[in-house]
Amino acid sequence: MQRRIFQRIQVDFKVRYFCGDNAYNGTVTDLSENGMFIDTTIDFPFDSNFKLVLPLNDEVINVSAIIKRVVKSKGIYNGIGVELVNPPENYLQFVNKLRLT
Repeated sequence: MQRRIFQRIQVDFKVRYFCGDNAYNGTVTDLSENGMFIDTTIDFPFDSNFKLVLPLNDEVINVSAIIKRVVKSKGIYNGIGVELVNPPENYLQFVNKLRLT
């Protein structure tokens, strides 16, 4: 049984995200129309709602996200799976272009 509604696309690009007044960096390793996995090391817990800043092609896209999964290995947090909240049209177009290539 397939769990995902949207197929994930393997990628490798930097992302910056903000929770409250704090900024964090990470690397997006896969994405879809409604979510992504971010390889990052951060101290948890923090509010599960935050803002992503994605530098895609020649523009910067701001997206709201909710943490759906936290990956921890050997006592270290090293990634988060997020669901995007109302992703903007330019983000959806970017994902569709990736799917076609």
